[in-house]
Amino acid sequence: MRRLKEIYKQIHDLIFPLLEEAYLNQSIARLIVLPIIQLSPDHRLEEVSKFLHFLRDQSFIPSIYFQNHPPSLFLRRLINLQQERLYLEIGKGTPEERVVKTIYYNLQGDELLSWIDSSKGDLPKSRSIIFSEEGQKIFFGLNKFLSNNPLPIDSVFTLISEIEKNFSSYSEELLLDNLAVAHQLKETLCLNNRHREVANIFFYLGLALVQKEDFSRALEQFSEVLTFPSELYDHQRVWLFKALCHLRLHDLKSAQLALNMVEKKDPDNPMLHYLQGQVEFELKDYIEAIERFKKALKINPRQIPADNAWFYMALSHINILEYDEGLICLKEAEKVFSPDKLSPIFYYQGICFLGKNELDNAYKLFQKALNSNPAPEDLSSIYLYLGICHKEKGEYLIALDYLQKALAAEKDRLEVYNLMGFCYFKIKDYDRAIECFVKAIEIDPLSAIDWANLGVNLKAKGEKEKAILILKKALSLDPTIGFARKHLNELLEKKTKAQ
Repeated sequence: MRRLKEIYKQIHDLIFPLLEEAYLNQSIARLIVLPIIQLSPDHRLEEVSKFLHFLRDQSFIPSIYFQNHPPSLFLRRLINLQQERLYLEIGKGTPEERVVKTIYYNLQGDELLSWIDSSKGDLPKSRSIIFSEEGQKIFFGLNKFLSNNPLPIDSVFTLISEIEKNFSSYSEELLLDNLAVAHQLKETLCLNNRHREVANIFFYLGLALVQKEDFSRALEQFSEVLTFPSELYDHQRVWLFKALCHLRLHDLKSAQLALNMVEKKDPDNPMLHYLQGQVEFELKDYIEAIERFKKALKINPRQIPADNAWFYMALSHINILEYDEGLICLKEAEKVFSPDKLSPIFYYQGICFLGKNELDNAYKLFQKALNSNPAPEDLSSIYLYLGICHKEKGEYLIALDYLQKALAAEKDRLEVYNLMGFCYFKIKDYDRAIECFVKAIEIDPLSAIDWANLGVNLKAKGEKEKAILILKKALSLDPTIGFARKHLNELLEKKTKAQ
């Protein structure tokens, strides 16, 4: 201890001008030394206590490093946990590697906590520079140290350039690095009575994963938060995010269980009813979905995605053929949707007018959807319904033009081939109609309506025996197809008379 005291006195003398400057300016010193003391089994507690007091008197903030096991209660009392901390050794490797890993993870943990307390921008990068006395090497970050990949230090300028380059470079594994830090540090931070901060780290890393649509790993982080008492963290909020993740993973049962946990404590939470509406929508219970979305909007529209609430309420009405109510909800959604995201609104307004048999209004809205920056995956549906509008008007050639565009936007779409086959049938191009219905059957061999349409076209071509077999196949799949039975009976009747 005596030798250590001499060393720290010399360090204190070196940094004293900076400490004095900070005191006079009432600011943080430009250089802070944080001694980390590794205790050996033969250290006497009385000596340790005196040495820690000495360090504090010299304006140092000491911490204690433990190798193999957590400290005793008496040792923990030697540390002032408001400023000082206890380090538990992390990981495997050589003694030097274990020390570096432990310090690195703790420093990165501090960066994570600063990130949480700030505006929650990009996740913190590692800004640790490791100086190794052995071989006089300098490493940027833990991975470079463990792989023995030092920075070039042939000159000061080269060194500065390399450090700046590493600070500015983006790491695709940034989130993974921070996840590793969080899990490695959990025990250490809890030992330092920083339970709420640990829970915060897991919660906000969970949110970062939600933003990246990595819902499975987000659930792991939220589950970690729930291991802490509810007095320390708002469990209702965490359960809501768990429900959201389960929804996105289409695990409706788990989503419902999470929402049940919220409803027990906070039955008037608007987000609860919004997410419950999403669950009911996925379950196709559209009546219940409508009621949940209504309730969420009534309680507080500012605390939920109001645009999505109105939108999914509209879709629920459309699914039960309530087109007027759907139009009312879509009008409300249009008010709060981003101006560059309105294509789906116009598309579903078109669906409503088509359902009301107002073809001209429907057609205008489908065109509006097409001209409003639709997502690539929506193009096929828009072209399909433009084709349907022309088909309903008997404009089969124009309809076929739009249906070809629908097919170009999304190959192998069953309903497109079905409608194309119908249009070719209406213009008496039976060969092309047959090609379309054969393609539809290849996509879905159990599509009874396409078997029936194929049979009708074969009959129209005069291929009576083939038509009889195909129409029987259609009726075996769905005996309720009236036109298929009618055509089959006609063929069988003519066959009987011919015999």
